[in-house]
This record gives sequence, C-alpha cells and structure tokens, in this order.
Amino acid sequence: MTLTEPEAKRFWGKVSPTGFCWDWTGSLNDGYGRFSPRKSKTLIAHRVAYSLLIGATPPLLDHLCRNRRCVNPDHLVPKSNRANVLEGFGITARNARKDACDAGHEFTPENTTVDRFGYRRCRECRRGYDRVRYARDGAARGAARVRSGKAEA
Repeated sequence: MTLTEPEAKRFWGKVSPTGFCWDWTGSLNDGYGRFSPRKSKTLIAHRVAYSLLIGATPPLLDHLCRNRRCVNPDHLVPKSNRANVLEGFGITARNARKDACDAGHEFTPENTTVDRFGYRRCRECRRGYDRVRYARDGAARGAARVRSGKAEA
C-alpha cells in the first residue's frame, strides 16, 4: 500500500511512541487502530505501519504485545490463522490444550477418536454412553417386538 507524503505524515502524527509500544491515538474499531488516507478507504493502522516500515503485508499479523492499539512493527509477527487462534485464549485454544476429557480420561491415541466435525472424543466415555443407551433403547425395542408378535422364541 502506498501513501502520499501528506497521508504518511498524517498517519505518523496519530502514533504515540510510549516506550515499548507505539500506541495509535486515532480512531479505533474493536480496539484496533483505523486510518483513512482518503475519504472512501479505511485501513487497519498496524498493517499500514508494517507496510511503511517493513514492506509487503502478510494476510495476518499477530500482536506479540497483545496491545491492539500498538503499531510498532517489531511487535507484529506474520502468522497463519490457525496458529493465531491456537495461541489465543478462546474456547478453541483452551480445548486444544486439554490433555484429558471432562471425566478425566487422558487423551491418548488409543483412547481418542475424531468425529466427522474434527472434534476429539474420549472412547471410554463413548463406551459408557453406548452402554446406557443400549440398556434404555434395547429394552424398549425388545418390548416392541413382543407386542407386535415378532419376538423370537
């Protein structure tokens, strides 16, 4: 992205180097700095700083300092979306870091299956669920066969 000299000057006027981080003092959206070099275009401030000082901007930049207002390119690292999500604090990252199911059974290759949606499942818990379901539904199916006259002698 290329900015004209006046646009770049206006951009750097909205940056406040506070020592470690370079805080964005302009407008924010969800905590991230926004910069409008022209009336019709709004850019993400840390991506503008990265492109001005480093060069080509990768698809995703992660803030190592965890400060969304920071535009210091030394604090920005190119990452894949997957790596960024798994290093975060969201539910996906927390579940990925688990080493046991909610019942306490360890996630090992022998005790873990992956369902069609990509979720890990504990085989031991699944066996217990299947036993309960079979006891409940199996008895009901047997009673239905007796009522319909199809029970085996």
